[in-house]
Amino acid sequence: MLETELLIKIGIIFLLLLLSAFFAGIESSFFSMDWLKIKRLAKEGKKSAQIADWLRSKPKELVVTFLIGNELVNITASAITSGLVIHYLGKEYLFVAIVIMTILILTFGEITPKTIGSYYPERYALFAARPFYLFYMAITPFRFLFTKLAEYILKKAGLELPVENHKLSEDELLSIISAGTEKKIFTEEEKEVIEAALELHEVAVSEIMTPRRDIFAIEKGKTVREVLEIIREHDYSRIPVYENSLDNIVGILYVKDIIFLKFEGREEKIDRFLRKPYFVPEFTPLLDLMKKFEETKNHIAIVVDEHGTVVGLITFQDILEFIVGDIPEEYEVEEPFLQKLEDNKWRVSGKLEVEILEEDIGIQLPEDYEFDTVAGFILDYLKRFPKEGEEFIYEGYRFKIEKMESNRIISVIIEKISETTEEEKKEGND
Repeated sequence: MLETELLIKIGIIFLLLLLSAFFAGIESSFFSMDWLKIKRLAKEGKKSAQIADWLRSKPKELVVTFLIGNELVNITASAITSGLVIHYLGKEYLFVAIVIMTILILTFGEITPKTIGSYYPERYALFAARPFYLFYMAITPFRFLFTKLAEYILKKAGLELPVENHKLSEDELLSIISAGTEKKIFTEEEKEVIEAALELHEVAVSEIMTPRRDIFAIEKGKTVREVLEIIREHDYSRIPVYENSLDNIVGILYVKDIIFLKFEGREEKIDRFLRKPYFVPEFTPLLDLMKKFEETKNHIAIVVDEHGTVVGLITFQDILEFIVGDIPEEYEVEEPFLQKLEDNKWRVSGKLEVEILEEDIGIQLPEDYEFDTVAGFILDYLKRFPKEGEEFIYEGYRFKIEKMESNRIISVIIEKISETTEEEKKEGND
Protein backbone atom coordinates (compact mmCIF):
# COMPACT_ATOMS: atom_id res chain seq x y z
CA MET A 1 0.00 0.00 0.00
CA LEU A 2 2.85 2.36 0.93
CA GLU A 3 4.71 1.46 -2.25
CA THR A 4 1.61 2.25 -4.34
CA GLU A 5 1.21 5.62 -2.64
CA LEU A 6 4.90 6.35 -3.21
CA LEU A 7 4.66 5.51 -6.90
CA ILE A 8 1.58 7.71 -7.30
CA LYS A 9 3.32 10.67 -5.67
CA ILE A 10 6.45 10.15 -7.78
CA GLY A 11 4.19 10.01 -10.85
CA ILE A 12 2.53 13.28 -9.83
CA ILE A 13 5.95 14.91 -9.35
CA PHE A 14 6.98 13.71 -12.82
CA LEU A 15 3.74 15.10 -14.30
CA LEU A 16 4.29 18.45 -12.56
CA LEU A 17 7.83 18.60 -13.95
CA LEU A 18 6.39 18.06 -17.43
CA LEU A 19 3.96 20.92 -16.85
CA SER A 20 6.82 23.09 -15.59
CA ALA A 21 8.71 22.29 -18.78
CA PHE A 22 5.60 23.09 -20.82
CA PHE A 23 5.21 26.57 -19.29
CA ALA A 24 8.93 27.34 -19.47
CA GLY A 25 9.14 26.23 -23.10
CA ILE A 26 6.13 28.20 -24.30
CA GLU A 27 7.33 31.29 -22.42
CA SER A 28 10.69 31.06 -24.19
CA SER A 29 9.11 30.42 -27.59
CA PHE A 30 6.66 33.33 -27.26
CA PHE A 31 9.52 35.76 -26.66
CA SER A 32 11.74 34.30 -29.40
CA MET A 33 9.42 33.59 -32.30
CA ASP A 34 9.11 35.47 -35.59
CA TRP A 35 5.82 37.31 -35.11
CA LEU A 36 5.65 38.34 -38.75
CA LYS A 37 5.61 34.66 -39.68
CA ILE A 38 2.94 33.92 -37.07
CA LYS A 39 0.81 36.80 -38.36
CA ARG A 40 1.12 35.51 -41.90
CA LEU A 41 0.06 32.00 -40.81
CA ALA A 42 -2.84 33.51 -38.86
CA LYS A 43 -4.03 35.39 -41.95
CA GLU A 44 -3.83 32.14 -43.91
CA GLY A 45 -6.31 30.63 -41.44
CA LYS A 46 -4.07 28.42 -39.26
CA LYS A 47 -5.98 28.18 -35.96
CA SER A 48 -3.00 27.69 -33.65
CA ALA A 49 -1.29 30.73 -35.21
CA GLN A 50 -4.45 32.79 -34.68
CA ILE A 51 -4.48 31.77 -31.00
CA ALA A 52 -0.78 32.62 -30.60
CA ASP A 53 -1.28 35.99 -32.28
CA TRP A 54 -4.25 36.76 -30.02
CA LEU A 55 -2.29 35.84 -26.88
CA ARG A 56 0.59 38.04 -28.04
CA SER A 57 -1.77 41.02 -28.13
CA LYS A 58 -2.18 40.73 -24.33
CA PRO A 59 1.41 40.87 -23.01
CA LYS A 60 0.58 41.78 -19.38
CA GLU A 61 -1.95 38.96 -18.99
CA LEU A 62 0.42 36.59 -20.78
CA VAL A 63 3.29 37.20 -18.34
CA VAL A 64 0.99 36.77 -15.32
CA THR A 65 -0.28 33.48 -16.77
CA PHE A 66 3.28 32.20 -17.25
CA LEU A 67 4.11 33.10 -13.63
CA ILE A 68 0.99 31.48 -12.18
CA GLY A 69 1.49 28.31 -14.19
CA ASN A 70 5.18 27.97 -13.36
CA GLU A 71 4.87 28.81 -9.67
CA LEU A 72 1.83 26.60 -9.21
CA VAL A 73 3.47 23.44 -10.56
CA ASN A 74 6.93 24.10 -9.08
CA ILE A 75 5.64 24.83 -5.56
CA THR A 76 3.31 21.82 -5.69
CA ALA A 77 6.10 19.52 -6.88
CA SER A 78 8.46 20.83 -4.19
CA ALA A 79 5.82 20.38 -1.49
CA ILE A 80 5.14 16.74 -2.47
CA THR A 81 8.86 15.96 -2.64
CA SER A 82 9.45 17.54 0.78
CA GLY A 83 6.61 15.47 2.24
CA LEU A 84 8.09 12.26 0.87
CA VAL A 85 11.57 13.03 2.22
CA ILE A 86 10.24 13.93 5.68
CA HIS A 87 8.05 10.79 5.75
CA TYR A 88 10.78 8.35 4.74
CA LEU A 89 13.98 10.05 5.96
CA GLY A 90 12.92 12.54 8.63
CA LYS A 91 12.91 16.34 8.96
CA GLU A 92 16.66 16.51 9.28
CA TYR A 93 16.96 15.44 5.64
CA LEU A 94 14.65 18.20 4.31
CA PHE A 95 17.64 19.80 2.58
CA VAL A 96 17.77 16.68 0.38
CA ALA A 97 14.35 17.56 -1.03
CA ILE A 98 15.53 21.12 -1.70
CA VAL A 99 18.63 19.91 -3.56
CA ILE A 100 16.72 17.28 -5.56
CA MET A 101 13.94 19.65 -6.65
CA THR A 102 16.38 22.46 -7.45
CA ILE A 103 18.31 20.14 -9.78
CA LEU A 104 15.15 18.67 -11.35
CA ILE A 105 13.38 22.02 -11.86
CA LEU A 106 16.44 23.81 -13.23
CA THR A 107 17.42 20.94 -15.55
CA PHE A 108 14.10 19.57 -16.74
CA GLY A 109 11.68 22.35 -15.85
CA GLU A 110 13.63 25.43 -16.96
CA ILE A 111 16.93 25.15 -18.86
CA THR A 112 16.09 22.25 -21.21
CA PRO A 113 12.57 23.36 -22.26
CA LYS A 114 13.59 27.01 -22.59
CA THR A 115 16.51 25.99 -24.80
CA ILE A 116 14.18 23.94 -27.00
CA GLY A 117 11.66 26.80 -27.08
CA SER A 118 14.29 29.31 -28.17
CA TYR A 119 15.73 26.98 -30.84
CA TYR A 120 12.33 26.06 -32.34
CA PRO A 121 10.10 28.97 -31.27
CA GLU A 122 7.43 28.88 -33.99
CA ARG A 123 7.09 25.09 -33.94
CA TYR A 124 6.89 24.96 -30.13
CA ALA A 125 4.45 27.88 -29.85
CA LEU A 126 2.10 26.50 -32.50
CA PHE A 127 2.20 23.08 -30.81
CA ALA A 128 1.50 24.49 -27.33
CA ALA A 129 -0.89 27.34 -28.24
CA ARG A 130 -4.18 25.42 -27.89
CA PRO A 131 -3.59 23.76 -24.46
CA PHE A 132 -2.00 26.94 -23.11
CA TYR A 133 -5.06 28.92 -24.28
CA LEU A 134 -7.32 26.57 -22.27
CA PHE A 135 -5.20 27.16 -19.15
CA TYR A 136 -5.16 30.91 -19.86
CA MET A 137 -8.97 31.03 -19.93
CA ALA A 138 -9.38 28.69 -16.93
CA ILE A 139 -7.37 30.88 -14.54
CA THR A 140 -8.89 34.19 -15.68
CA PRO A 141 -10.52 34.95 -12.27
CA PHE A 142 -7.28 34.17 -10.38
CA ARG A 143 -5.19 36.18 -12.83
CA PHE A 144 -7.51 39.16 -12.41
CA LEU A 145 -7.34 38.85 -8.61
CA PHE A 146 -3.53 38.62 -8.47
CA THR A 147 -3.12 41.49 -10.95
CA LYS A 148 -5.39 43.82 -8.98
CA LEU A 149 -3.72 42.84 -5.71
CA ALA A 150 -0.27 43.61 -7.15
CA GLU A 151 -1.48 46.95 -8.52
CA TYR A 152 -2.99 47.84 -5.12
CA ILE A 153 0.26 47.06 -3.28
CA LEU A 154 2.31 49.08 -5.78
CA LYS A 155 -0.09 52.00 -5.50
CA LYS A 156 0.11 51.94 -1.70
CA ALA A 157 3.88 51.93 -2.00
CA GLY A 158 3.65 55.11 -4.05
CA LEU A 159 4.54 53.49 -7.38
CA GLU A 160 2.23 54.58 -10.19
CA LEU A 161 1.91 52.06 -13.00
CA PRO A 162 2.42 53.57 -16.47
CA VAL A 163 -0.54 53.61 -18.84
CA GLU A 164 -0.25 50.65 -21.16
CA ASN A 165 0.79 51.68 -24.65
CA HIS A 166 0.87 49.14 -27.45
CA LYS A 167 2.00 51.62 -30.10
CA LEU A 168 5.27 50.76 -31.82
CA SER A 169 7.99 53.38 -31.96
CA GLU A 170 9.36 54.40 -35.33
CA ASP A 171 12.63 52.53 -34.67
CA GLU A 172 10.75 49.38 -33.68
CA LEU A 173 8.64 49.56 -36.81
CA LEU A 174 11.72 50.08 -39.00
CA SER A 175 13.36 47.06 -37.38
CA ILE A 176 10.30 44.94 -38.09
CA ILE A 177 10.24 46.12 -41.71
CA SER A 178 13.95 45.36 -42.16
CA ALA A 179 13.46 41.90 -40.69
CA GLY A 180 10.44 41.35 -42.91
CA THR A 181 12.45 42.36 -45.98
CA GLU A 182 15.26 39.95 -45.09
CA LYS A 183 12.72 37.15 -44.76
CA LYS A 184 11.16 38.09 -48.14
CA ILE A 185 7.88 39.14 -46.51
CA PHE A 186 8.31 42.65 -47.93
CA THR A 187 9.97 43.54 -51.22
CA GLU A 188 12.65 46.23 -51.34
CA GLU A 189 10.13 48.53 -53.06
CA GLU A 190 7.55 48.00 -50.31
CA LYS A 191 10.22 48.66 -47.69
CA GLU A 192 11.16 51.94 -49.39
CA VAL A 193 7.50 53.02 -49.53
CA ILE A 194 6.96 52.37 -45.81
CA GLU A 195 10.20 54.11 -44.86
CA ALA A 196 9.25 57.13 -46.97
CA ALA A 197 5.82 57.28 -45.32
CA LEU A 198 7.46 57.26 -41.89
CA GLU A 199 9.58 60.26 -42.90
CA LEU A 200 6.59 62.48 -43.75
CA HIS A 201 6.69 64.26 -40.39
CA GLU A 202 10.38 65.09 -40.86
CA VAL A 203 10.30 66.41 -44.45
CA ALA A 204 9.22 70.02 -45.13
CA VAL A 205 7.17 70.98 -48.19
CA SER A 206 10.08 73.13 -49.41
CA GLU A 207 12.15 69.96 -49.93
CA ILE A 208 9.89 68.44 -52.59
CA MET A 209 7.89 71.41 -53.94
CA THR A 210 8.05 72.70 -57.49
CA PRO A 211 10.24 75.83 -57.14
CA ARG A 212 8.92 79.25 -58.17
CA ARG A 213 10.96 79.37 -61.37
CA ASP A 214 9.29 76.14 -62.62
CA ILE A 215 5.69 77.01 -61.74
CA PHE A 216 3.33 76.86 -64.72
CA ALA A 217 0.72 79.58 -64.16
CA ILE A 218 -1.60 81.74 -66.27
CA GLU A 219 -2.75 85.32 -65.87
CA LYS A 220 -6.25 86.25 -64.80
CA GLY A 221 -8.63 87.57 -67.46
CA LYS A 222 -7.89 85.09 -70.23
CA THR A 223 -10.66 83.38 -72.17
CA VAL A 224 -11.41 79.67 -72.20
CA ARG A 225 -10.16 79.48 -75.80
CA GLU A 226 -6.85 81.11 -74.91
CA VAL A 227 -6.32 78.81 -71.94
CA LEU A 228 -7.19 75.68 -73.93
CA GLU A 229 -4.62 76.69 -76.52
CA ILE A 230 -2.01 77.34 -73.82
CA ILE A 231 -2.50 74.03 -72.05
CA ARG A 232 -2.81 71.96 -75.22
CA GLU A 233 0.80 70.92 -74.94
CA HIS A 234 0.79 70.56 -71.16
CA ASP A 235 -0.60 67.79 -68.98
CA TYR A 236 -1.44 69.83 -65.89
CA SER A 237 -4.85 69.25 -64.34
CA ARG A 238 -4.74 72.20 -61.88
CA ILE A 239 -3.18 75.56 -62.77
CA PRO A 240 -2.48 78.60 -60.54
CA VAL A 241 -3.91 81.89 -61.83
CA TYR A 242 -2.23 85.17 -60.89
CA GLU A 243 -2.98 88.88 -61.25
CA ASN A 244 -0.09 91.21 -62.19
CA SER A 245 2.61 88.98 -60.65
CA LEU A 246 3.15 85.45 -59.37
CA ASP A 247 3.15 86.79 -55.80
CA ASN A 248 -0.55 87.54 -56.21
CA ILE A 249 -2.15 84.14 -56.82
CA VAL A 250 -5.89 84.77 -57.04
CA GLY A 251 -7.17 81.28 -57.77
CA ILE A 252 -6.64 77.76 -59.02
CA LEU A 253 -8.11 76.67 -62.36
CA TYR A 254 -9.16 73.03 -62.61
CA VAL A 255 -8.93 72.02 -66.28
CA LYS A 256 -11.91 69.69 -65.88
CA ASP A 257 -14.05 72.76 -65.06
CA ILE A 258 -13.55 74.27 -68.53
CA ILE A 259 -12.95 71.26 -70.77
CA PHE A 260 -16.69 70.95 -71.47
CA LEU A 261 -16.56 74.42 -73.09
CA LYS A 262 -14.32 73.14 -75.88
CA PHE A 263 -17.08 73.54 -78.46
CA GLU A 264 -19.07 76.40 -76.95
CA GLY A 265 -18.45 79.33 -74.65
CA ARG A 266 -14.84 79.52 -75.77
CA GLU A 267 -14.75 83.31 -75.40
CA GLU A 268 -15.95 83.21 -71.80
CA LYS A 269 -13.48 84.45 -69.19
CA ILE A 270 -11.94 81.84 -66.91
CA ASP A 271 -12.35 84.07 -63.85
CA ARG A 272 -15.67 82.56 -62.78
CA PHE A 273 -14.18 79.06 -62.78
CA LEU A 274 -11.38 79.88 -60.34
CA ARG A 275 -11.27 78.07 -57.03
CA LYS A 276 -9.90 79.57 -53.82
CA PRO A 277 -6.13 79.06 -53.51
CA TYR A 278 -4.69 77.36 -50.44
CA PHE A 279 -1.42 78.77 -49.06
CA VAL A 280 1.04 76.89 -46.87
CA PRO A 281 4.31 77.96 -45.13
CA GLU A 282 7.46 76.49 -46.67
CA PHE A 283 8.53 74.67 -43.48
CA THR A 284 5.23 72.79 -43.03
CA PRO A 285 5.86 69.02 -42.58
CA LEU A 286 4.44 66.85 -45.36
CA LEU A 287 2.37 64.87 -42.85
CA ASP A 288 0.63 68.05 -41.66
CA LEU A 289 -0.02 69.12 -45.25
CA MET A 290 -1.55 65.74 -46.10
CA LYS A 291 -3.96 66.16 -43.19
CA LYS A 292 -4.83 69.68 -44.39
CA PHE A 293 -5.42 68.41 -47.91
CA GLU A 294 -7.82 65.83 -46.49
CA GLU A 295 -9.64 68.40 -44.33
CA THR A 296 -9.95 71.09 -47.03
CA LYS A 297 -10.46 68.70 -50.00
CA ASN A 298 -7.60 70.50 -51.78
CA HIS A 299 -5.00 68.81 -53.97
CA ILE A 300 -2.72 71.76 -54.58
CA ALA A 301 -1.12 74.39 -52.33
CA ILE A 302 0.89 77.54 -52.97
CA VAL A 303 4.06 77.59 -50.84
CA VAL A 304 5.05 80.94 -49.31
CA ASP A 305 7.97 82.11 -47.18
CA GLU A 306 7.85 84.15 -43.97
CA HIS A 307 7.32 87.36 -45.97
CA GLY A 308 4.36 85.96 -47.92
CA THR A 309 6.38 85.65 -51.13
CA VAL A 310 5.47 82.71 -53.35
CA VAL A 311 8.43 80.31 -53.37
CA GLY A 312 6.87 77.23 -54.87
CA LEU A 313 3.92 74.94 -55.43
CA ILE A 314 3.11 71.50 -54.08
CA THR A 315 0.38 69.00 -54.93
CA PHE A 316 -1.03 65.91 -53.30
CA GLN A 317 0.53 64.00 -56.17
CA ASP A 318 3.98 65.34 -55.20
CA ILE A 319 3.59 63.83 -51.74
CA LEU A 320 2.41 60.50 -53.16
CA GLU A 321 5.39 60.46 -55.52
CA PHE A 322 7.69 61.09 -52.56
CA ILE A 323 6.22 57.95 -50.96
CA VAL A 324 5.69 55.56 -53.88
CA GLY A 325 7.63 57.02 -56.79
CA ASP A 326 6.56 58.63 -60.05
CA ILE A 327 2.81 58.84 -60.79
CA PRO A 328 1.37 59.94 -64.15
CA GLU A 329 -0.44 63.28 -64.25
CA GLU A 330 -4.21 63.12 -63.98
CA TYR A 331 -4.64 63.90 -67.67
CA GLU A 332 -1.42 62.31 -68.83
CA VAL A 333 -1.75 59.34 -71.19
CA GLU A 334 0.68 56.88 -72.68
CA GLU A 335 3.13 57.85 -75.42
CA PRO A 336 1.49 58.26 -78.84
CA PHE A 337 1.65 55.08 -80.92
CA LEU A 338 0.70 53.69 -84.30
CA GLN A 339 0.43 49.90 -84.52
CA LYS A 340 -0.26 48.07 -87.76
CA LEU A 341 -2.61 45.17 -87.07
CA GLU A 342 -2.88 43.82 -90.62
CA ASP A 343 -3.04 45.12 -94.16
CA ASN A 344 -5.14 48.31 -94.22
CA LYS A 345 -5.85 48.18 -90.48
CA TRP A 346 -4.15 50.12 -87.66
CA ARG A 347 -4.48 50.87 -83.96
CA VAL A 348 -3.55 54.45 -83.04
CA SER A 349 -3.54 56.46 -79.83
CA GLY A 350 -5.66 59.55 -79.34
CA LYS A 351 -2.50 61.64 -78.87
CA LEU A 352 -0.96 60.61 -82.18
CA GLU A 353 -0.19 63.64 -84.35
CA VAL A 354 -2.57 63.90 -87.31
CA GLU A 355 0.32 64.47 -89.74
CA ILE A 356 1.24 60.81 -89.17
CA LEU A 357 -2.23 59.80 -90.39
CA GLU A 358 -1.48 61.54 -93.67
CA GLU A 359 2.10 60.34 -94.02
CA ASP A 360 1.85 56.71 -92.83
CA ILE A 361 -1.78 55.80 -93.53
CA GLY A 362 -2.66 58.18 -96.37
CA ILE A 363 -5.76 59.80 -94.89
CA GLN A 364 -6.50 63.17 -96.50
CA LEU A 365 -7.37 65.72 -93.83
CA PRO A 366 -9.35 68.91 -94.50
CA GLU A 367 -7.41 72.06 -95.30
CA ASP A 368 -6.79 74.65 -92.58
CA TYR A 369 -7.55 72.21 -89.76
CA GLU A 370 -6.93 73.48 -86.22
CA PHE A 371 -6.43 70.17 -84.42
CA ASP A 372 -3.09 68.46 -83.78
CA THR A 373 -3.99 64.94 -82.66
CA VAL A 374 -6.23 62.06 -83.69
CA ALA A 375 -8.46 62.81 -80.70
CA GLY A 376 -8.69 66.45 -81.81
CA PHE A 377 -9.64 65.38 -85.34
CA ILE A 378 -12.42 63.08 -84.06
CA LEU A 379 -13.83 65.74 -81.73
CA ASP A 380 -13.73 68.31 -84.54
CA TYR A 381 -15.39 65.93 -87.01
CA LEU A 382 -18.15 64.70 -84.67
CA LYS A 383 -18.61 68.02 -82.81
CA ARG A 384 -19.15 66.01 -79.62
CA PHE A 385 -17.52 63.41 -77.43
CA PRO A 386 -17.81 59.91 -78.92
CA LYS A 387 -18.74 56.74 -77.06
CA GLU A 388 -16.55 53.67 -76.70
CA GLY A 389 -17.26 51.30 -79.60
CA GLU A 390 -18.74 54.05 -81.79
CA GLU A 391 -17.83 53.98 -85.51
CA PHE A 392 -17.87 56.47 -88.37
CA ILE A 393 -16.49 56.59 -91.91
CA TYR A 394 -14.28 59.36 -93.23
CA GLU A 395 -12.75 59.51 -96.72
CA GLY A 396 -12.78 55.74 -97.23
CA TYR A 397 -11.61 54.85 -93.70
CA ARG A 398 -13.63 53.39 -90.86
CA PHE A 399 -12.79 54.86 -87.45
CA LYS A 400 -13.79 52.80 -84.39
CA ILE A 401 -13.35 54.25 -80.90
CA GLU A 402 -11.65 51.35 -79.14
CA LYS A 403 -11.04 52.80 -75.68
CA MET A 404 -12.28 55.84 -73.77
CA GLU A 405 -11.43 57.05 -70.26
CA SER A 406 -13.99 59.60 -69.14
CA ASN A 407 -13.98 62.06 -72.06
CA ARG A 408 -10.49 61.12 -73.26
CA ILE A 409 -9.99 59.14 -76.45
CA ILE A 410 -7.28 56.62 -75.61
CA SER A 411 -7.12 54.41 -78.71
CA VAL A 412 -8.81 54.14 -82.11
CA ILE A 413 -8.96 51.37 -84.73
CA ILE A 414 -8.64 52.72 -88.29
CA GLU A 415 -9.47 50.46 -91.23
CA LYS A 416 -9.33 51.27 -94.93
CA ILE A 417 -12.52 50.05 -96.61
CA SER A 418 -13.06 49.10 -100.26
CA GLU A 419 -14.94 51.36 -102.66
CA THR A 420 -17.70 48.71 -102.92
CA THR A 421 -18.14 48.64 -99.18
CA GLU A 422 -18.26 52.43 -99.04
CA GLU A 423 -20.84 52.60 -101.87
CA GLU A 424 -22.96 49.96 -100.10
CA LYS A 425 -22.72 52.04 -96.95
CA LYS A 426 -23.90 55.14 -98.80
CA GLU A 427 -26.76 53.23 -100.43
CA GLY A 428 -27.78 51.92 -97.03
CA ASN A 429 -27.82 55.48 -95.70
CA ASP A 430 -29.95 56.62 -98.65
